[in-house]
Amino acid sequence: MTPTAYTLKIIFDCPHCRTGVPVNGFTEEVLCDTCLKTTELNEEWWEEHVTSEMAEEALAAEPGYGTSTTSLGGMSEHIEMGNRAPRCQNCKQEFTTETMQAGVNSGHFSCPGCSNKIRVRQATELAKLIVPEADLLVHEDETGEKLAEYGQPAAKPVMFSCLSCGGALKVDGKSRTVSCTQCNNDNYLPDALWLRLHPAKVSHAFFVTIKTGNIQVDQKRLLDNLNQEKAMKLLKDSTVKADVLHRIFNEIEDEDDVLERLAKHPNADDDLLVKLCNSGIYYQVRVAVAKREKLPAKVIEALAEDDDSDVRAALMKRPEIFTLPEDILRSILRDIDLSDLGGVLKHKDFPEWKLYEMADNCTPSDAERILRSPNVTKRVLRRLGSNPDSRPIIRKHPLYIGLSWWQKLFFFPG
Repeated sequence: MTPTAYTLKIIFDCPHCRTGVPVNGFTEEVLCDTCLKTTELNEEWWEEHVTSEMAEEALAAEPGYGTSTTSLGGMSEHIEMGNRAPRCQNCKQEFTTETMQAGVNSGHFSCPGCSNKIRVRQATELAKLIVPEADLLVHEDETGEKLAEYGQPAAKPVMFSCLSCGGALKVDGKSRTVSCTQCNNDNYLPDALWLRLHPAKVSHAFFVTIKTGNIQVDQKRLLDNLNQEKAMKLLKDSTVKADVLHRIFNEIEDEDDVLERLAKHPNADDDLLVKLCNSGIYYQVRVAVAKREKLPAKVIEALAEDDDSDVRAALMKRPEIFTLPEDILRSILRDIDLSDLGGVLKHKDFPEWKLYEMADNCTPSDAERILRSPNVTKRVLRRLGSNPDSRPIIRKHPLYIGLSWWQKLFFFPG
């Protein structure tokens, strides 16, 4: 099985020499191959530059597409994030979940297409700051968490002359300082040799696979100095309690994305749902409330008073809609367009009084739709007949066909 995954590609300008530095994995520091200085990438840097909004937008994109951002300033960055299954950057072979999972214990697996060695590990806490549902990290740089310690893996060992006695030194790239076996003096390897042993990194994509099932996050940390991004991460956790949801509503009440996620959260209680039904809140939030699997009567009553046709159209699709008291049903159906009813019109309990209301001077195409309802009555037929253009359609209806010739003679008004 090929998993759902994010792909990331990150490069920024070294703050010391302004050379582009690739970030090929979730790491806390990187080494610039030009000036050989390290730059710290702490939690704040990751949360600021790879935001949860980017992640949401990337995963919502079509497979193979995503989003990119470029920021200019003290440390310019270019970050690409998209929706793509993990694949080899050499031969483009996609990896299955089984192939990647089998390599977690050893930290590597072989690409099925070209046998390239691919790094894999469980998502770290740093990765989960950005993607709380992260499962595996795939195709990161081989040196993993300590990317800055040695840069890229060393090339083949080379021979070098001791700077003190001229004796032969075998340099394998494991350390920048090499001790001479003949004079015991330490030799600090020059930049040119060190860069030969550790070739400059090339920017490439790495991947974050998505865990299925419930996602749990560090609620205590995210509630500290709560903001929109932290709220969105919290709301991915289906175990978040109702009191936390109310706190999010009270502190982030003007962010539509947060409110919509609150409306969909399984632990949203009745009081919170009623608050989300407020007419001053974005209509898509109220639509999300109306689409919940179970709704208490007081929430349905609040939504029934909504003036937005999309909200009431969502209510119309609820399975219990025709078991509601008539006054609530009338409120939901008031002024609702025929086009908003869709297949609900064919429901066996669709009210006849609403058909009669919609039949007034409607077009032949609308009359044809109304006539598909199982609850059409003679008075509905008569009202549809107020438009002479609709009468040929009405004459085909079983109720009209069953009339006597005398009744048909005086059936249509006028």
